[in-house]
Amino acid sequence: MVGLIHAEGEPGVFEYSMDHFPGYDGVTHRVERHKLPAGAQLVWKNTADLEEEKVGDHMELHIDRRIPRAGHIEVRYRYRLSSDQP
Repeated sequence: MVGLIHAEGEPGVFEYSMDHFPGYDGVTHRVERHKLPAGAQLVWKNTADLEEEKVGDHMELHIDRRIPRAGHIEVRYRYRLSSDQP
């Protein structure tokens, strides 16, 4: 997947943005896990069920959601890299 992470106006801040419309007549079970770069700090997320977990030197975000027929899921979050990261 390409083009889901974009630099924001503030230096070192990036936003992940993805919309998924399954187009399935039944219920879709969507599970996602996102590994942020080591040392990155979460700035904002669009939904409370995007859970945060510290794993070693980095943070992981995960969501486990059922999408109803004709429904969709939007996952958005911003993170900041520390000033010593490339």
